[in-house]
Amino acid sequence: MVIPLIILITALFFYRRTVNYGYIIDDIQVATHERTGRFWQDLWYQIRGHAYFDARREHTITLLIHTINCILIYKAFGSNNISFLAAMLFAVNPVNNQASVWLSGKVYALATTCILLGWWIKPLFPILYFPAFYFSLNGVLTPLLFLFVAPHIFVGLLPILILKFKKRLIQEPERRYKQGSQLMRELSPRKLIISLKTLGYYFRLCLFPFKLGMCHKYLHEYGLTVKETEKWYRLDKYFWLGVSIIITLGIGIFMKWNMFGLIWFVLLTAQWCNFLVLNHPICERYVYLSGIGLMIFLSQILLAIPYGTYLAVGIFTFYVTKLWFFLPAYNTNYAYFKSNKSEFSDVAIAYNQEGLEAIRFGQPSTALDIFMQGLFCRPFDFRINYNSANLMLGMGRFDQAKFFLHRAEQTLDKGVDNYDVWMGGINQMKNFIREKGINVN
Repeated sequence: MVIPLIILITALFFYRRTVNYGYIIDDIQVATHERTGRFWQDLWYQIRGHAYFDARREHTITLLIHTINCILIYKAFGSNNISFLAAMLFAVNPVNNQASVWLSGKVYALATTCILLGWWIKPLFPILYFPAFYFSLNGVLTPLLFLFVAPHIFVGLLPILILKFKKRLIQEPERRYKQGSQLMRELSPRKLIISLKTLGYYFRLCLFPFKLGMCHKYLHEYGLTVKETEKWYRLDKYFWLGVSIIITLGIGIFMKWNMFGLIWFVLLTAQWCNFLVLNHPICERYVYLSGIGLMIFLSQILLAIPYGTYLAVGIFTFYVTKLWFFLPAYNTNYAYFKSNKSEFSDVAIAYNQEGLEAIRFGQPSTALDIFMQGLFCRPFDFRINYNSANLMLGMGRFDQAKFFLHRAEQTLDKGVDNYDVWMGGINQMKNFIREKGINVN
């Protein structure tokens, strides 16, 4: 009865809520690819995310992968009350939405399937570890977990991976790393402050995901300007939470407490803790795999304390409610960024993306209003100023376009990898304004 119940919670309960959703963000470009005409190849493309042809089928596949992962959590961690509760909480934890609902994020879930299956059937781990890496980088550090669990020899899989796939292990992070600003690429001991803050934030986010979105407010401005970056080096509650987690983990290991769930979470979150900023400073799909450990740790605590079962029901209800009301964000790309703006009203990029969607739907005036709201949040945001200038040109408002163009040029970071591309766009707009007989420097 246990596994059918997990399936019911993870799949059937949300099936009608998610299966009819469309494409958002990266999905849109992938959905332009044409079928090969070979059923199994097309199906594999849909599973892997190489091409999309039928949103209903693809959302069904994504939900099925998440369901399988929930079943594997139950099996891989002992088929007991703790693993059952962890599977139930993980199934509906809203923070998992980017891997369980978003089509382009399901590669994180596919990698997790490989890791969990190998964790359940240990002899298969060396075989499944490398396919996990094919899907996503989120499971790279999992061999280090065998420092705490037999067979310890599996720790050696990590150096084998490094030697065999060193090109991808260097190229993929390097590509993302170069897209960041010079401030993001700074390497110094004080970056440990950012790492501890990130760990603390992810810990709270996985336990209590009050707000969800592609672009979180926390650390969002880190690396954009010197002033905006420096404020993130101040010690705050998430820094002290991160310190507390490390101290608790250290004491637990020394005292030989059963802390494996927390070890899993900390170890597999470490690579996303912004000592090297590889993409978004905070991203929900990054903690899809590591969050499993936190649900195990939480379940251990809940089942060990008085009235813990009632508290578990309360947490489960909170997760279901938050996820249920968040899921409509996946209806369209426009709805998604409107939701992001609603959840994090002071994140400029959400306004930028929503404004671009309004333009795509032929609503330039609406887009302009959205861009102006974004500039209230961050007046010198490069992308909003750049896109506002472009929009003004299209509307024939050349003097106003010149204002936003100058501001965009002032705020363009010379250290970004695609500086020449952005500067080329700025110069092209300047030339267009000159052709209209308006002086522009």
